[in-house]
Amino acid sequence: MGVPHLVSHSGPGVNFMAVLYGAGDRESYGLPIGLQLKESSQDYIEAAGTEFMLMFLENRVDRTPNYEYLELFVTPVKDDGSEVMVNVTQIYSSSIPMISDSVLPQETLRISIPTALRLQGNFLTQQGISVTASDDVVVYGLNKDIYSTDGFLALPRKSLGREYYVVSYAPPTYNTQFGIAGVEDGTTVEITLPDDPDLVAVFGNSVFSRGTGGTRSMMLNRFDTAQIQGYYPGDLTGTRITSNKPVAVYSGNVRTNVGFGGSRDHIVEQIPPVQSWGRNFVTVPIPHRTTGDIFKLVSSSSHTIVNIQDKDGLRTQVINNTGNFIQIVTQDLNSHLYITTSHPALLTQIVYSQYNASTNEKADPSLIVLPSCDHYSNNYHFAIPTPDVGIYTHYMMLAIENSQKDGLILNNNFLNATHNITWTTIPGTRKVGGYAEIVSGKGHVIKHINPIVVFMATLYGAGDRESYGYPVGMRLIPTPEPVTVVETWTDASKKLQAVLNTTSISLMTSTQLVAEAETKSDGLTSTAGEILGEFRLVESRGGKAVEAIKNYETVAATLNTSLTLALDANKTIMAATEAIRNITVLNLKGQADAASNISTDLKNRVDARNTQIADLHAELDAANSSIQSAIRMWSSVDQMIAILQTQTDSLSTVASDPGVMPLVDSANQTADHVIALSDQAIQGDQAIQDSLQTQEDLVAVVQTTVNNVSVLMTQITNELSSFNSRYSTLQTRMNAINSYHGQTGTARQNINSKVAAIERKLKRAQELADQLEQPVRFYGNTSIAVDNPSSSDAGQVFNEVSLEFQANANHSGLLYYAEGNSSGSWMLLEVMVGKLLFEFSLGSGPVQVESLAEICEGCWFKVLATRYKNEGHLTVTKMDTGGSTTSYAIGSTTNNYLYLKSEFYVGGLPDGYTLPNGATFQTSFFGCFYNLKVDGKPIPLWRKQIEQGLRCCSKPTTPDVEPLIPGVSFDGFGYLQLLPVNFSVAQPLQVSVQFRTFGPDSVLIYVHKQGTDACYGLFMRDGQLVLEYGASGRKQVIRTSKTFNDGEWYQVTAQHNATYGMLYVQFVNETWNNVIDIKTATTQAISLAGLADADLYIGGLGPNIVSLGPTGDSFAGCMRNFEHSVDTLQLVPRPLNESVIQSVYVLFTGCFARVVRGTGFRGNVSYAQLDESSQLSEIRTLNMEFMTMQPHGILAYIQDAGNPATLLYLTLYHGNVFMQSNYGGSALVDPIQTRGQSYSDGFVHTIKLDFTQRPRLSVDGEVLVGSNTLAQDHIALQGTNNYLYTGGVPYPINLHLEFPVRQSLHGGVRSVSLNSRSVNFFDSLELIEQQGVYLSGLAAPPTARPPLPYATTLAPPTVAVPTCVSPVVSTLSNEGLRFGDHDDSYAAYDLLANYTFPVSFVIDIKFKALSPNGILYYMADKESNPDFWLGLYLWNGHVTFTMQTSSKIAATKDLRSKNQYADGNWHKFSLVRVNDFLALVRTSADAKPPDYVNNNVSSSPSSTLDVKTDLYIGGVNKATIKGIFPFKIGQEPLNGCVGEFVFNRHTGVFDKLNIKNPIQSFGTSQCYSSALPGVSLNGTGYIQMVDNLALQNAWNLSISFRVTNNTANLVTVYQSDTAFFTLYMVKGVVKVVLSDARSASNYFTATSSHEMTRHGVCDSQQHTIVVSVTAIDILLQLDGIEERFPLPLPQTFQVPIITSTLYLGGISGNAVTLPQGLVETGVMGCIEDVKVNNVNMNLRKAITLHAASLGCIYNVA
Repeated sequence: MGVPHLVSHSGPGVNFMAVLYGAGDRESYGLPIGLQLKESSQDYIEAAGTEFMLMFLENRVDRTPNYEYLELFVTPVKDDGSEVMVNVTQIYSSSIPMISDSVLPQETLRISIPTALRLQGNFLTQQGISVTASDDVVVYGLNKDIYSTDGFLALPRKSLGREYYVVSYAPPTYNTQFGIAGVEDGTTVEITLPDDPDLVAVFGNSVFSRGTGGTRSMMLNRFDTAQIQGYYPGDLTGTRITSNKPVAVYSGNVRTNVGFGGSRDHIVEQIPPVQSWGRNFVTVPIPHRTTGDIFKLVSSSSHTIVNIQDKDGLRTQVINNTGNFIQIVTQDLNSHLYITTSHPALLTQIVYSQYNASTNEKADPSLIVLPSCDHYSNNYHFAIPTPDVGIYTHYMMLAIENSQKDGLILNNNFLNATHNITWTTIPGTRKVGGYAEIVSGKGHVIKHINPIVVFMATLYGAGDRESYGYPVGMRLIPTPEPVTVVETWTDASKKLQAVLNTTSISLMTSTQLVAEAETKSDGLTSTAGEILGEFRLVESRGGKAVEAIKNYETVAATLNTSLTLALDANKTIMAATEAIRNITVLNLKGQADAASNISTDLKNRVDARNTQIADLHAELDAANSSIQSAIRMWSSVDQMIAILQTQTDSLSTVASDPGVMPLVDSANQTADHVIALSDQAIQGDQAIQDSLQTQEDLVAVVQTTVNNVSVLMTQITNELSSFNSRYSTLQTRMNAINSYHGQTGTARQNINSKVAAIERKLKRAQELADQLEQPVRFYGNTSIAVDNPSSSDAGQVFNEVSLEFQANANHSGLLYYAEGNSSGSWMLLEVMVGKLLFEFSLGSGPVQVESLAEICEGCWFKVLATRYKNEGHLTVTKMDTGGSTTSYAIGSTTNNYLYLKSEFYVGGLPDGYTLPNGATFQTSFFGCFYNLKVDGKPIPLWRKQIEQGLRCCSKPTTPDVEPLIPGVSFDGFGYLQLLPVNFSVAQPLQVSVQFRTFGPDSVLIYVHKQGTDACYGLFMRDGQLVLEYGASGRKQVIRTSKTFNDGEWYQVTAQHNATYGMLYVQFVNETWNNVIDIKTATTQAISLAGLADADLYIGGLGPNIVSLGPTGDSFAGCMRNFEHSVDTLQLVPRPLNESVIQSVYVLFTGCFARVVRGTGFRGNVSYAQLDESSQLSEIRTLNMEFMTMQPHGILAYIQDAGNPATLLYLTLYHGNVFMQSNYGGSALVDPIQTRGQSYSDGFVHTIKLDFTQRPRLSVDGEVLVGSNTLAQDHIALQGTNNYLYTGGVPYPINLHLEFPVRQSLHGGVRSVSLNSRSVNFFDSLELIEQQGVYLSGLAAPPTARPPLPYATTLAPPTVAVPTCVSPVVSTLSNEGLRFGDHDDSYAAYDLLANYTFPVSFVIDIKFKALSPNGILYYMADKESNPDFWLGLYLWNGHVTFTMQTSSKIAATKDLRSKNQYADGNWHKFSLVRVNDFLALVRTSADAKPPDYVNNNVSSSPSSTLDVKTDLYIGGVNKATIKGIFPFKIGQEPLNGCVGEFVFNRHTGVFDKLNIKNPIQSFGTSQCYSSALPGVSLNGTGYIQMVDNLALQNAWNLSISFRVTNNTANLVTVYQSDTAFFTLYMVKGVVKVVLSDARSASNYFTATSSHEMTRHGVCDSQQHTIVVSVTAIDILLQLDGIEERFPLPLPQTFQVPIITSTLYLGGISGNAVTLPQGLVETGVMGCIEDVKVNNVNMNLRKAITLHAASLGCIYNVA
């Protein structure tokens, strides 16, 4: 870092800009070095001050910061040598001490700030940082983390304001954000979001957007900080912040990449207040980058005109609304800009990301505020940051007047003398731009030798994926209001006087500055004289000193020159003022009138534009309101994802650690080695045993010898003693070997146990990883190959794919692709420009199902695609709202089987993959992918994700479901046993519980003790509550008179003592309890002493317990608030989930909030087996109601035990009811099924089956009838043990292979009846077996249906998807005569028969034109080189009359209409002549808009017109009309029709021609009733235009068309395989293919992300496509909607130079051969307009019209 640097200008009145930017390894910073702001006192001040309020916005690489500190840099401004004291305070944490330090001039104080003061999330905190100093200082902040750094210039408190606009970059990688720091207590702040429909902002627990009310207010005190973040892909730019007291505002991005580079960085700036914005800017590009830069310009006023001038010329844009912005993108190193605005604006420069680590273009994103030209300063002190990672190269970018560039001084040396700078002229200015490399070290100072010269300086540093940048300094002064257009000369006078007053004030200020300069110069001159005297005294003392003083003399002389320049400037100002004073009001009148006309025209244009804007805003607000209402806050989800991701990474590390299995293998090897040693030991043991046997034999021999030879006894005794010793040793060894052998066996068991434990842990880790699986992100160039879990040699009748996905901006890409084994078979899911397509082929052509859902950017969708035989269904659900739509299609093939290969692909196809014939897809998928299942089997993509290094996405959100309420749920088949803690019925007792049930009979509370006849219980019998207790034949029974099994909440309280009992019931809801039934009873004393210490059961009886009460059935429903008395009758709460001994079929997780009657099923193998033998011999009807949220589930199943071929199968398949049966034959009957429905919506639906005639299925009243007729009026079952199964089937029932659903229902059924007899699920004699069944009630249906995932103006989901309109040719008309089918077409008439034209006449003509140029009528005095003539023609669409009479004046030539009329509609014009006076007027019936012109010539002078030729209409006879022809368009015939011609001589004689009866004609035909300009094609033709069209460098092409087919070639220019361009549509998706000049196989395809509603493109309405090609990218625009980003060409791609024939609407197969797979089909419709490089291609000049004709005649009204 070193000491501070000073950059200044030698002239104190000269201002210039300085911005600092630095970059290192994947981190950067950028900040303005200094600003000059305006205080309320109207004084101008620098960006230095003594008090600052700072904050550090969120900067995230990981959740834990990699750096411990943030950084501040403090630099004094004055050079007087005095020390400056600096204090840093905060109130956020008492553990962070206050910082006090000092800094000397020309030094920099570096202060570390703990990262605890950096904001996280979207909350109001107290993380403000106050910096105060004893004298003026400049403060910079550096918000740093590893590879994520940016800096900002802090603005002093005196420079803050009360109105700001935010700037950020979009689309962001992480969130956009801004922060507000409170400076004073009691500050009220209001925040207004911009009109961005994609923007959702979060603050605290509040989500807000334009659609949900885009304004928020808050109160801030000193040190308060508020951070607001916008979620992807929204842009916070243009957010307006206003306050009643000054605040500090910071904005930028958490961390983002910019452009197509991969590197990301934090970007931030402290934003200047609106009062200090400017109007004139120049830009200098970042050095050594070929990517260019991005500039964002935000306007503070509506209707701001922005002029942008670069090397290619001047262009103008308009910012219509306050706070709106434009984004300017430059392309290369030489892109210098000059930008002016009509109102104050804020300009920021955004640095592109580095493309990759290997590139030589080192950089990283940074945000830099650029000062306006009038905010430049004249000297700057600055310091260069030092990176913590990597090395920076530092550059200073400069902008200065060309004539002043040699006067720049850096660190006391002329800049051009020490740096080789290449200066570039900035277009539209006298300024030049350049850069110089700055070395690190001590402080730097840059200034200009001339004190009145201002210049801009921006500092930029770059490293590997690291950078920083900021202005070195600036003055932020208010910019004068621009001169406005005035309405009258009086206003002009007032404006002029105001300007004169302002000029006088400025003159006084300038005079004062000059006087100050003169005083300073006199002082310097005096000082120079004193120094000269000293010089003469010390001249002999040393040469070096003399040389130094001589240098100072040079400086003094230069200052004198500066004084002279200042005096000259003063004279110039005085002269200008004098010149202004000499201007009078009268002299301005002409200018004021002209200005008024301009203002009126501008006002009309603005009004028109405002109307359009209002309409647009209305549409945007409506769309925004619809979309944003369902958005949820994501911040907590992000945190959970980060935690889960960390766990996943940890588990993945364990699972994939290559060191685990080698350790296991090593352990196994060790065990094997031990076993081998043991075997060796055993073998050694055997050898010892053999040796022992030998020794035993020897003992026998010795014993014999002892008996025979006594003399040897002593010797033998000694040998025996030795032997015993050896034997003892061998025995010890044997014991040790046996022990070691046992230890070896134990060790082997331990090792095997440990290996098994490791394998279990690995399996568990894999299971956990599966549970923690995150969505996989695809980048458009990745595919995953997955083993197909359903592949087999046997074909399948049905297939299913389900998944969840989130698409990016282009809304296109392949999701799933599986190819079949047979030729031409496949199955795929594909997003096609905002629509989802499910397609499969069984070998005879594709079946396509297109969803109506609108795939929006960033939205999560759940997809279910199923195929059953030749039918396909597709359901798409928008996950954040739950709204869904279902579509279907039926193919024509009779093949029902699909044999899929063993591998399928997700996200795209690998390079080089060859698709079967007929299969197409758009592109690889760009977005997120989750929860993939194939035929119901989960596919763990996370393993492939880890292998291929793919990243994760955030998990999708789903609509909030109605939460469970507290309570304990009883299924109806179990019980709950509690410890009887302080519960005893042997004493007086009061017990209370709230319950809800539909069951008629059940046990609520039961007290049991084995071996006693005493009983106590609370029961429900026939819906009535019963309290029963007693012993030894004496019982008390208390029964309510009302029933309580209606599903409502009730509270029952039972109380008893020896002689009294009471039972009362209250109705319970959220607001009140109402007693509705009370029963009491008295009796002789009853003792329950036998139930002391008895067992307590809730909701049922334990095993082997026989009820002594009215019922023993289990309770089905919900209980809560269980209470009983202890010692006294005061009730004490007793939680049902505490002191539990045992629970069976009881859930403690809660109960449904709202319920309806019904039987529920949970789990994949749930079912209810019902004994309905009395009805199952003959099945006539089966009725039921069902509710579910799942698309599949078995509803009912019956199979004849006597003849298993007879069966009935009723299921929900893909949300549709599917019924299939067999009446005892060898094959299944064709199924009866609904189509295109979605009954899996949680609502109640009714099914009725009737087999009395033909099988009939009725669903919610929709009746479907089977194709076969029953032999009898029922289905007959022969077996005796037949059952009705509902909700599923048990094992081992095997369903038929063609049944598509095998899983149980997740939901419920109700009102089930068989042959009109109701089925009672509460009757244990009917419900004889169950699994996963609950009788506690079904969750009530939703209160409202979710919104559909598409615009409600579309057709309902059950209606087939719209298709292209059919081509209809316009009918022929009897009116008029058509011209233009031939280049020589015309019709001639004998109008006057050699009579002289009268001096006055009127000619009426009715016509319709299809081209802008063409002859309407013509007459002359002679056929060649005429002297007199008259004629009417179209010239660029304007009706134009020309005439030459005897006067031969120019005023009779080329009288043109105001408007253009080449639109295919009938128009009528009248030409009036009186001598040389001419008037042309449109006389059509509507006469809108009015059109009248005249030649302003007097009608008095007489003139004659002698014409004698035939009257020619629609053209002329080119064989006879020769020589000079007086029409501007030459002899080009009309392309259109003439319907009427009337000549009125003003003598009462009218000559009305019979248009269809000319005396001579050529190339005419009958008119069409309706036709539009253009060329019609019938689908087999083409238009061949110019042969030598040249496409090179950057070029653009636009085409307007109307078509009735959505797959067609629109434009092709083909020279060779390495030089061609083609534009075509496939299935409504626009594609551009451009060849690579270096490789025939490497052509580039650009696919539009916009959709002209797929079938909307073939609606025969006008559509326009614009293609712009540069050296680096392609940009598409469809119907005025531009791609969000240009589509970048690969870095190695070389754009070709193409010079060849232009084909439109198709191609010539003989002349053009496009690569295989590209569309060559011709257009069915019209080509209306084509432009190349903004030059119109005249379709009438086509070389060839093949199967084409002029005029658009298809589908026109």
